Amino acid sequence: MHYIPPEVMLTWPKPNYKNPQTHGPALWVITSIFLFISTITVGGRLYSRVFVRRWFGPDDWLIVIATVN
Repeated sequence: MHYIPPEVMLTWPKPNYKNPQTHGPALWVITSIFLFISTITVGGRLYSRVFVRRWFGPDDWLIVIATVN
């Protein structure tokens, strides 16, 4: 296990527990963007499998289950 030397820890700023710095709604924005991209991607795959190739296999069912969860 690696330990941090005390002289390095002394150079760190004091923790701010009363008014911590936050990043605002960035988490919600990034999560929403990736959810949108993944939904469009899965929808495109399912569309191509059902309407273009006319084959819906077990791997597609697993993708649907993983997307819903």
